[in-house]
This record gives sequence, structure tokens and C-alpha cells, in this order.
Amino acid sequence: MNRFRSEKTSGTRKKRILLISLAMGGAVIAVILLMVLWYRPFSAPQAENAFRKLETASETYTRSVSAEEYEFYYHLAKRDLPADTEPAEMEEKAKEMASRSVAEFSLGQKLGICQPYSFESLKRNMEKENEQRKVKKGSGEVVYGPEQFDLVSYYLYVAGNLEIDTVDYIAAHADDTMLQNAETYFEEHREEYRPITSIRYAMTEQDTTEEKTLLQEDMRTLERLDGELFAFLYYGKAGDTMEYYYGDVQRTVKILDIEREDPSFDDAREAALEDYIAEVYYEELVQNEMSHIRLEFP
Repeated sequence: MNRFRSEKTSGTRKKRILLISLAMGGAVIAVILLMVLWYRPFSAPQAENAFRKLETASETYTRSVSAEEYEFYYHLAKRDLPADTEPAEMEEKAKEMASRSVAEFSLGQKLGICQPYSFESLKRNMEKENEQRKVKKGSGEVVYGPEQFDLVSYYLYVAGNLEIDTVDYIAAHADDTMLQNAETYFEEHREEYRPITSIRYAMTEQDTTEEKTLLQEDMRTLERLDGELFAFLYYGKAGDTMEYYYGDVQRTVKILDIEREDPSFDDAREAALEDYIAEVYYEELVQNEMSHIRLEFP
């Protein structure tokens, strides 16, 4: 793991990863999508040309959304919004989710990452996937995640993997323009790429206060031995205090000081590039795709 990785994960990316995890029942994601996602990687020059074309794409795409498909996205919208959301707002959210989904699959298709999207193909591929899982389970093979997908969990799994694969693909074929933008992004978010080297804190236990220092090389050990203390120190800031019990002993902890490294862009290049693409560039491409999609709803 790159120790200079930003502590801030892309909101959309984090949500996608969480949704995949939920769809897979919390299992480690070890299955590669063969039914829906397939790779036809470009060479580097082809990829750069593809990115430039995507940035300036202007052709309009129109298609009709069936009543069944619309109901599916309406159901997804209801999952995301509060129960007291007005029907009109719910409808707009459902339409936005449908448009975004079509745009993300369109983007993946143009990069050679996935096949064209349709609601019918999504259902067919889910049935094929479920049949494969049934056969594997019957033969005693390990089946990761749910034994059978429903359409919501399968969609979340496929769409989540598609976004992750698209971001990873773009990062692997990044050109000089992207690297320059990633460096600008790094400078604007430099604090997020400064890994902690040491944390000085005071611990009071049974009326005795002792000052301690947690070094970078000892952090993983503390995480295993006392996860609650580690999380407080690692994610806290100077001046924060916490009271907790370690076994039957009450402890009071105060963070006194946190020391961090100050990496250069070259040190954090990989992490900053991926974060820039996930946070900024990917969203720009998706929004551009969405601006040229015209869906006709029932």
C-alpha cells in the first residue's frame, strides 16, 4: 500500500465500494465479471486519443426507458432518499440515476471496458450469473458473496465494479495532461497526503498520567492490540480527548502533538493521480456523457 495515499476517499468511489461490499454480502471481492465486463485495452496513444474524444464528445444519444426499467430506478431512488421525500423529487432522482447509469456504461463501452448497456441484458446476465453460482455451489466450489443475486444487488455489484475499473483504466493510461492536473490536485489537497510519522499523547490510568509517543512503525501493532485507542489517535487531532475502558480499567487519553511527513508530488504520484481521476476527471466525463443522453420515460 502506498503510504502517501490520501486519507480522503472519493465520496462516489467510497459509496460504490460500500455498495459492492453490501451486494456481495460483505465477502472479499475476488470474482472478476466475465458476463458483463470485458477488457479490450487500448495502447497508450489510442487511450490518449480516446480520452480527448470523450472530453469533447457532442453526439446526442436517445432511447426509450421501459416502465419496468423506470420502476427499477424509482426503487433505487427510494433507497437513497428520506421516506418523506416529495413524489416529484423522487421521480427526478430516479430519472437522474437512470441517466447516470446509461452514461457510465456508455463511457465504459467507449473505453473498451464493458459491453453496451440495456436493462434486458442486465437481467439476462444476472440470471446467467445466478445459474453459474447454483452450479458451483452444487459441485462444492466456493461461491463468493450471495448464493443468488436479486436485481438490485446485481446492479450495484456490476455498476460499482464498472466505475472502479474505469477509474483504474484511466489511471493506467494517464497522459501528461492528466499528470499535470493531478499535480495541481495534489498541491490543493497536500495536507491529505501527509502521512503521520508519530503521535504524542498523554494517558491517564488509575490517577497516573504518562506521556507516550506512537511511532509510524508501531501503528499496525497498536491497531491489533487496542483498536479503539488506535482509531482515536490516528483520526484525531491535537487537543482531542477520549475516555474509554481497556478491560476493566478506565483510561483518559489526550492527543498532544501529531508529526507528519511532507511528501513531494513524485512521492504521492500514484495516489494523487487516482484521487484526481476518481474525484474530478471521471465525474467530468460522466457529466459530459449525461449532457448528451436523452432518455424518454414512460
